[in-house]
Amino acid sequence: MLRNKSFVKRTRKGNIVRTVKEHYLRDDIICGTSSCAHPVCNASTQPKPLSPSPRDSIKWKRHYVVPDTNALVNHIDIFERPIINNVVVLSTVLDELRGLSMPTYTRVRAILRDEERAWFVFSNEHHRETFIERNADESPNDRNDRAIRTAVAWLTKHLKPLGITPVMVTNDEDNLRKASDVAACRMDELLGVYSEHPELPDMMGSVNITDRKSDDVWTGYDEHLSPVQVQAGLKGGLLVQGTLQIAPYNYLEGSVYATLPDGTEQRVLVVGRNDMNRAVQGDKVAVQIWPKAQWRNAPSTALVDEDEDKVPSVTEEPKKDDGGSAKRVRRADGSATKADKLDDPAALDTKLGEPTGHVVGIIRRNWRSYCAFLDPNFTTRNARASNAPTTVSVLAMDRRIPKIKIRTRQADSLAGQRFVVALDSWPRESRYPLGHFVRALGSAGDKATETEVLLLEHDVPFQPFTQRVREDLPAEGAAWTFDAERDQVV
Repeated sequence: MLRNKSFVKRTRKGNIVRTVKEHYLRDDIICGTSSCAHPVCNASTQPKPLSPSPRDSIKWKRHYVVPDTNALVNHIDIFERPIINNVVVLSTVLDELRGLSMPTYTRVRAILRDEERAWFVFSNEHHRETFIERNADESPNDRNDRAIRTAVAWLTKHLKPLGITPVMVTNDEDNLRKASDVAACRMDELLGVYSEHPELPDMMGSVNITDRKSDDVWTGYDEHLSPVQVQAGLKGGLLVQGTLQIAPYNYLEGSVYATLPDGTEQRVLVVGRNDMNRAVQGDKVAVQIWPKAQWRNAPSTALVDEDEDKVPSVTEEPKKDDGGSAKRVRRADGSATKADKLDDPAALDTKLGEPTGHVVGIIRRNWRSYCAFLDPNFTTRNARASNAPTTVSVLAMDRRIPKIKIRTRQADSLAGQRFVVALDSWPRESRYPLGHFVRALGSAGDKATETEVLLLEHDVPFQPFTQRVREDLPAEGAAWTFDAERDQVV
């Protein structure tokens, strides 16, 4: 079936051209199940990785997992676990992933290439019975959600003779409410099927955790500017942009190399928790330059305490040196005090050396997975003894990264261990970023564990080669020797 969509547009030269897009809809697309008796699926020679005996559960019996885009973006660490198999990825979801998060798209593609994982791409956008047109008053996101529900409904009908139920996984409440005619659930409900893996719920993330306390005076960080406001500020010369580089032994002191409004390239210091405003090492940020009266004229005295939650936010009184000028002091939270008064205003530019600034927006995050360590002193005895979800603070091995709050049921087993965590978000109400547990590495101090930590932190690939790569090796294996005649080397 051929569908045409035509529209007119104006070229850069001002010419009006008519564009016609052809969309071919087919009825010979298979479902991917190896035991499907449907004539189309039975006659096809395409790979059918889905197992006829998937995981069984009380609620859905034998079922396949059909995640939507948000589920893959937010929980890709869980889907990468080998236990999550027999997954149907819709072409609608892949197209959304490509535009929304290229790293996640690449990771999903890597799983699809692994034949042992039993993942299958169902081309619902090219199937005659699952393709849908976008309604006039419908947003692209709503249309894609409806396309996912339509595809799941078709798969439900198609797989019914086999006794297999496709289950749509989503954390979108609106999408979940509209999926009343198909099997659908949230991610936490799906993980209940894998009760033998208690570490999976810890990998969901902690997007709703805050660390506000009744006796805390913390009022939160400043709101970030919107992308439109950031671009307008950059064009107007009110803001500068650059990559935030954190001091190796003081994560409360960073700098950004940027072009100032006068055209000179200079280092802009960003000192203190408030001025960094939830930016971490490697983030591309937009910075507002403070007035020259607030530029730095002395080495930083920002505090780096091992447990900053207990550090009071009290401003110290400035001390005066012999020259009569007030020394620059900082609050315990790392933010700068008001401008220092100089005896000689004409010497302002010479005494105040490097400019300082305040992060007002994040242009691009540079978050990655971090190797971390849970200090037993950071957790209470009750938290370690209970299996209930507990919020704990972990220390990244990279000292440029602030403490990360995660929610876990295995605080006791993680104490004294090296493990991998991933960042999820950093709400303005939280002093520290929120993340989730990814996987354990081993005991701290163990030679193999510390070696793996070094390789991970420096991004050195060391994963085992795939079966396809190993098949290209010589049959002799480790006993292979060089033979010039056999290998045709002159």
